[in-house]
Amino acid sequence: MISRTPSIGVLILSRNNESTILATINSVAHIARQVVVMDTGSTDNTPLISRKSGAEVYFFEWVNDFSAARNHALQFLHTDWVLVLDSDELLNDFDIYEFQKVASNNSIGGINVLIQNTLANSEGNTTTTHRYTRLFRRHDKIKFSGKIHEQIRESIESQGFMVFESDFSIIHLGYADNKKEKFDRNIGLITQEVSDNPNDDWLRYHLAVTNFAAGKLDDADEIFRKIMDSDYLTVEQNEIVKIRLAQIALSRDNYPEVVNFTEFYSQNPDNEALRNYVRGTGFVFLNNKAAALDCLSKTKEINSPALSDSDVDRVLNFAQNMKQNI
Repeated sequence: MISRTPSIGVLILSRNNESTILATINSVAHIARQVVVMDTGSTDNTPLISRKSGAEVYFFEWVNDFSAARNHALQFLHTDWVLVLDSDELLNDFDIYEFQKVASNNSIGGINVLIQNTLANSEGNTTTTHRYTRLFRRHDKIKFSGKIHEQIRESIESQGFMVFESDFSIIHLGYADNKKEKFDRNIGLITQEVSDNPNDDWLRYHLAVTNFAAGKLDDADEIFRKIMDSDYLTVEQNEIVKIRLAQIALSRDNYPEVVNFTEFYSQNPDNEALRNYVRGTGFVFLNNKAAALDCLSKTKEINSPALSDSDVDRVLNFAQNMKQNI
């Protein structure tokens, strides 16, 4: 018999997020025993809105270090588990019964969730996904590390716990409006960390990904090429490196390079859908109708949220109307 559901506290960092903080807090109202908002210097109504929404609000002087802010906030949480959200994120899919089963296993100290990032581009919004440890047991020795893209998993595992892979998901809207200030801040912080750790491919990967999202394609391309097939990245991260390089090559009209970078198969549905879409688009411009239709049809079959139906249909329709190769 499973015991009571362990209590969940939510930790939210905020700064000038009056337009999103209410939705963030409301998205966890059904599962949170406690909500702690750690404000790092808002000049708008973010703290007031947070208090009116039932959250505890505390303040931390920003020192360009996300881990320092999150670790400071942990002292105010008193629940069994901690869920970490940004103030422009929404808890999207969470099965309380599944959580109860996982949390009842005392060997599990953390839970990985799917983060769905909305990115703006000239055609609208697209979605990228990655997994991150965002839910963990509250423990005196479990702390965050890293100034940006702060990590908790290493600390969890150092205490002898395992991390469970879940289907829970979080929607991140923070890049949907392409806020230059946020991109510049993040790039600056990661660049400093890379400067201090020049051989850390994980940090270099995140710097390249952030540059790509910010539209700084030359900078992203240079870093991605240096870390391609790195032993220090996960299989999925190495796939993203190649897909991003293919997308950059596509923007430069270098279609043979698009095909070369996408010469692999991914077991991750979102990566495989995006790979086929980019590869198929490359084949369109190489006037290879059969290969283009094969890739784009596979993209449609996967039906990944990483791509909009309208984008896929537009390229697929173009490919279908191409003249056959001679």
